[in-house]
Amino acid sequence: SSMVLKISCSFKHGLLLLTNGDVYSFGEEMHGELGRGDELSDDPPVLIKVLSSATDVATGRYHSAIISG
Repeated sequence: SSMVLKISCSFKHGLLLLTNGDVYSFGEEMHGELGRGDELSDDPPVLIKVLSSATDVATGRYHSAIISG
């Protein structure tokens, strides 16, 4: 099982980076910052499907960034 490696939180949303490279998003969806292609807000974290294992995450007031590779 994976553990949380990094948490990045901003205005009304956040990202969790797990040790296995999975990224979960949570919070209020206003401008696509949850990164899932929908407009649904989520309190429990939901997995974001990335192309390959993520190595870092960052959030800003209305954006999120994921580095994968």
